[in-house]
Amino acid sequence: MSARSALFWSGIDRFFQQGVQFVISIILARLIAPEEFGLIAMVVVFIGISKQVMEGGMRAAIIQRKDLNDSDCTTALTLNLLLGATLTGLIWLCAPYIATFYREPALESVARVLAFGMLLQAPSVVQIALFSKSLDFKKQTYAAVISGLFSGAIGIYMAYAGYGVWALVTSTLTGTSLLTLSLWFFSNWRPKSAPSVDSFKRLFPYGSRIAVCSILETVFNNIFPLLIGRFYAAADVAYFQRAYSLKEIPINNLHLTVHRVLFPLLCAKLGDSEAYLSALKRVFHLMAFLVIPGMALLFLIAEPLIVFLVGAPWLPAAPILQMLCVVGVLNQFVRMNDIVLTTNGLAGLALKLELLKRGLLLVVVLFTVSHGVLAMVLGLALQCVVSWVISSIAVNRIINFGFFKQLVEIGLYGILGISLAYGCHTFLDLSTWSAFAQVVTISLVFGSCYGSLVFVLRLSGLRECLGLVLPKFRTIL
Repeated sequence: MSARSALFWSGIDRFFQQGVQFVISIILARLIAPEEFGLIAMVVVFIGISKQVMEGGMRAAIIQRKDLNDSDCTTALTLNLLLGATLTGLIWLCAPYIATFYREPALESVARVLAFGMLLQAPSVVQIALFSKSLDFKKQTYAAVISGLFSGAIGIYMAYAGYGVWALVTSTLTGTSLLTLSLWFFSNWRPKSAPSVDSFKRLFPYGSRIAVCSILETVFNNIFPLLIGRFYAAADVAYFQRAYSLKEIPINNLHLTVHRVLFPLLCAKLGDSEAYLSALKRVFHLMAFLVIPGMALLFLIAEPLIVFLVGAPWLPAAPILQMLCVVGVLNQFVRMNDIVLTTNGLAGLALKLELLKRGLLLVVVLFTVSHGVLAMVLGLALQCVVSWVISSIAVNRIINFGFFKQLVEIGLYGILGISLAYGCHTFLDLSTWSAFAQVVTISLVFGSCYGSLVFVLRLSGLRECLGLVLPKFRTIL
């Protein structure tokens, strides 16, 4: 498969997994109480960490291996199956302790059933790696469509029938099973050789390092639901997860899209500091033009959007979503600075800064966990500010583009976004309107005002955006 075709099918796969599954989760959220969603979120923390151990970094090791042979694949498959079976048994035995940790007796049976997901997923690791290695994302997309639609339909049916949390459990396991079966159906590879010690020695050193990094990332990514579940109610975990997912959909997709372009763009400019800095500033303007108003608008419509999507029972997620919007803006520019370090070959420095940021996050969480979920998210925002300052100091030493210079570049977008958000909040009284009407009206007013002001002020972020999407408009502006 060509790189262009691979990119297309990779995008389709991403659209389906995030778009369609998001729609399914919205439907389920209207049928299942937040408390029951919270139970799943609590267990997923442990299941997610266990799945990273089960993979053992074999997916990355297979993709990275140039002289891959059948014995390597069989060895990886065997290791995944053994780890999957071992971890399934371990979660089964530890389920009572997980329930005790969260003080939720119902978690014991939920954890034990969900644990089988690791055993069901284990056979898919090698197949996914082989498809990815050959850039065959088309078949992966087919498998994702089959598993996603059928498991979603089963979950919705069971939710309508009143099965509650077990609708989510069944949907999860069904999706995992169908994905594994579909991948094996579409794949031509079948194990023909016996697993070997030599193959293990070739794959494990690289794979184990990847696994350790993935495990640490999973732990820190789940530290909020882990501690919220421990010290607060299951519903609070669900509110946080719902708010986080709503914030992540636009932010994460935008970051991945820009990173795909920015990394090679900046690498091509290495050696020419002026061209490098110019390209970086252009991307800063583009990100500020998109992220700041996007998060400001999401902050504005948080309450009606949640009511429209998942219903009034989820309203406690609204203030959490609003705070996470602030986090989303700050973290985006931290990521931009990280890209500068990696493109300049300073992976070691980037790793040290990442460890420092993780340490700051741990300190913040420990100090705020006793003060409520909102206090924890506020602490996360403060951690992002400190991380931005620290990372910009490192960037300033490389290309003389420190924190205050970055603020100057993006400051006007921030002023416009905050001012318009304040104006809409103050002068638009739509409290008697339906949630859908509020979302549409506020979005139209905010978007048209922001776009008009950016056009009148001739801010370069608009020009960069149109230059990417509609090249012929570049000369007009």
